[in-house]
Amino acid sequence: MRVRVDGKFDIECGFCGETFQVNANRKDKARFCSAPCTHAYQKQKAWGVLIKKGQRISQATEIKGGQRLSPKTEFKKGQAPWNKGLKTGSLSDKHRAKIGNAHRGMKRTETTRRNISMGLRDLSPSAKQRRSENISKGLTGKTFSEARKQRQSVARKGQHRSPRTEFEKGMIPWNKGKTFPPETHSNWQGGKSFEPYPTKWTKMLKESIRERDGQVCQICGNPEPIPGRKLCVHHIDYDKANLDPDNLISLCAKHHSETNYNRKKWKEYFRVLQIHKIGLTNTG
Repeated sequence: MRVRVDGKFDIECGFCGETFQVNANRKDKARFCSAPCTHAYQKQKAWGVLIKKGQRISQATEIKGGQRLSPKTEFKKGQAPWNKGLKTGSLSDKHRAKIGNAHRGMKRTETTRRNISMGLRDLSPSAKQRRSENISKGLTGKTFSEARKQRQSVARKGQHRSPRTEFEKGMIPWNKGKTFPPETHSNWQGGKSFEPYPTKWTKMLKESIRERDGQVCQICGNPEPIPGRKLCVHHIDYDKANLDPDNLISLCAKHHSETNYNRKKWKEYFRVLQIHKIGLTNTG
């Protein structure tokens, strides 16, 4: 594996041996150059046989050109579909009642309930938002009987989502009226962000660094996704006074914000990246 001038990495495919390019965020995960190589490797590992690229796994059972799989059930030319003209997508009240009666009284096992809970817990924020919106749409315009409202009230009475951490009525927040000096924050760096930049820190210098890096982020290899916004120029050693071009690198806004945390890791990352670039320049 080696780093290219454009910031991408050359990786050798684990199946066919050909070289392919990936971005920096996939350099530790990418193993195969294509989906066929991935599938062939999985079949080779599962069956214990050597499969070459492009080889047909089973010539006896593969489908030939023009071959009909099931003449009895295949769709004939000019045949009208059975559901043509029928409404689909919306269920009738009778159908909904059948589904409701089929699930009524059903009790899930503890394992099933635990699996459902874990699945919902691992949803992304966007998926949780969509699920909440779908539930709201399904309940919009519906009216519930007084008996059902009473049952829900009795079932939820006394429930606590988190009895240990919930905010009780009348409780005063622990930080109300308090002010904290910036020095107490865990990310405080001695006020470096308030230090002025040197006079040589100009637009011309920053643009020259962007042009040197090909106008792409040196971490993800992509240009700035926000229209009208330029790439950020980052100080590798976090010293504003060090304007050496080898200490400056182009990053998108997303990755530039990430470099504000775990600075030791990012310094080592950019040091290795520079070593690879120097090696490519010397060999080229």
